Amino acid sequence: MNHARTRKAALTIMLAVVILIFGAAAALAAEGEVSNLRSTSHTLNTIDQNSQKTKISMAWTAAAWTGKTLAGYNYKFSTSASDTLLDQMISGTANITGIDSASYTGKNGQAYYFYIKAFFTDGTSGATVKKGPYYIDDTAPLNTTVSINAGGESTSSINVTLALGGSAPPNNPGGPVQMYISNTNYGAGGAWETFANSKAWTLTTGNGTKTVYVQFKDLAGNISQANDTITLAVDALSVSSSQTEITVGGDQMTFTRTGGVASYTWAVIEEKNLDGTDAGQGNVAAIDSLSDSQCLVSAVGPGTFRVRVTDGASSTATSQVKTVTELTVSPVSVTLSKSQTQQFTASYGTPPYSWSILASTADGCLINSSGLFTASSSNTGVATVRVTDSRNQTADASVNVTSASLAINAGNSQSVTAGAQAANLEIKITADGSAADYVIDFAITADPTMGDYTKASFSPNDPVTTYQALTDVNGDASAPLYVGQKAGTYTITATCTNRDGNSDLDTTADQTPVSVIGSPRTFTLTATAGGAATISYVSGNGQTGTPATALTNPFVVLVTDAYDNPVLGTTVTFAVTEGTGSLSASSVTTGSDGKTSTTLTPSAGTNTVTATATGLTGSPVTFSASGGEMGDVDGSGVINVFDVVKVARASLGLDNTGTYIAVLADLTGDGNINVFDVVKVARLSLGLD
Repeated sequence: MNHARTRKAALTIMLAVVILIFGAAAALAAEGEVSNLRSTSHTLNTIDQNSQKTKISMAWTAAAWTGKTLAGYNYKFSTSASDTLLDQMISGTANITGIDSASYTGKNGQAYYFYIKAFFTDGTSGATVKKGPYYIDDTAPLNTTVSINAGGESTSSINVTLALGGSAPPNNPGGPVQMYISNTNYGAGGAWETFANSKAWTLTTGNGTKTVYVQFKDLAGNISQANDTITLAVDALSVSSSQTEITVGGDQMTFTRTGGVASYTWAVIEEKNLDGTDAGQGNVAAIDSLSDSQCLVSAVGPGTFRVRVTDGASSTATSQVKTVTELTVSPVSVTLSKSQTQQFTASYGTPPYSWSILASTADGCLINSSGLFTASSSNTGVATVRVTDSRNQTADASVNVTSASLAINAGNSQSVTAGAQAANLEIKITADGSAADYVIDFAITADPTMGDYTKASFSPNDPVTTYQALTDVNGDASAPLYVGQKAGTYTITATCTNRDGNSDLDTTADQTPVSVIGSPRTFTLTATAGGAATISYVSGNGQTGTPATALTNPFVVLVTDAYDNPVLGTTVTFAVTEGTGSLSASSVTTGSDGKTSTTLTPSAGTNTVTATATGLTGSPVTFSASGGEMGDVDGSGVINVFDVVKVARASLGLDNTGTYIAVLADLTGDGNINVFDVVKVARLSLGLD
């Protein structure tokens, strides 16, 4: 056993016990001193929300001294950390263990200390006990200010610097420790942050007076506030370019920005084809390079576009519509006869333009400085015309110089009965050499026939709308035509683009392309209605009117041919077959719409009219109408006591004796309304007659 180590451990334990005993003794109040001195209102050595209380409340445990009687206390609340003059006293009782200070207002982080000592009846006193500091801070932070851009009156940027006045702890215990900055109002739209004497800040956009609001908070939670104003005068954001048009092939357009708020972004927008349709992003123009103040855009393809710039405040400005063009020539292809001229025109690109013949198999062709081309007077072939602008952009056109021409020989402007065969459509080729074996393609391009009716055809039995023919040695070719069953205008084109090497039209393999002046040619034919075949009802039947007064609507019939085409000039006879009414016309002819009509002035009762066209299917067409019932003078459709009264009054001349009553009340038919008519209508009303 190691006795030395054991003795060393025992000594260590004894030493620790001694230290604990002496420490505990030191913590106990000495004879005559108060103990457990504390504040029940404020936090020791700390500024916090309790510091807003203007009275400090102190409490303690009463002092005691063996063999002596407590008489009272001397105390003092002092701003000094080493005060020895306790000039306030509590006496007369030994039971007081707490006291409040006076009310200290208007303090800004002021430190207070509390001193107290007990005195006894034998004239002795205990030691003075001190506690503190306790802070009173009921005042908002002092000397807090805000200044925008060092007090400047105006700025051209929304980005500014705030100078914030105030001294923070520990140099100034009551100074600000947090700040709340807003462009809107105090305590609105922002957040508390650590106080600093300088702050980068962004104003709201839009020109005018801008106010920045700042609140300052100290450790006790007291808040002061300050604001400053400045005039924002930012030039309106705009973008422009002096150019209106650029050309495909390396051209660039410069856009310049003015005004706005940094920073800036650029974009090409609204790219459209020249016909106004959407071209898709990047197909008309593209940004080559940019800076805050300028943007360079290059042409990609023909169309229109705009450029938009957006600033740091999200404001935007958009340029006017700009155009990207490509040098073009018109026409791009043409066929000319020998010595014939053609004016070519250049569009877009950058004038002035120069004209040239790039290549030609037709020697002798010419073009002048204005683009007027003159075909060779002696040679045929193909020439390429080129236009060049001042930026060396080029565009080409093709000219076929030929001696062959296509013309209509016969068959144009025919008038044919619908559904019948027309005269052949004849075409003629004229050429320097042989005019034979030119392929003529006929095609029906307009046909008014619809529905179940037979359309125009090159065959009498089948619906054939295209037809090929070869010219003979005289250059002649023709096509048969059967017009459709509907009247109207028919058009047929004849086109020549090839020549057949074997004269058989068996295959296109032995055909070679040719240029022919005047191709295509167009035939126009008019199909008219055939003979009248049918008469049919259109309108006017079943009307009810007033005797001796014309009906509101006429009786209408329609005359058509075998294919339902309206027929002009057919005579229709109208006749009254029941009643004594009259017609506005008895014998009439159809108009261009195939219709004709008459109007009935009915008699009382039922009236029947026929429309007759001899030999036509559907003839006669029958119409009926009513002129009113005898005795039903009030038009109610029933003969009753009211009609009796009305006829009686009419017989005495006391009621309307107009045409309607005059006819329907004269039941005896003698031309007068009298007692006999009254008796007659009375019997009818009773069902006796």
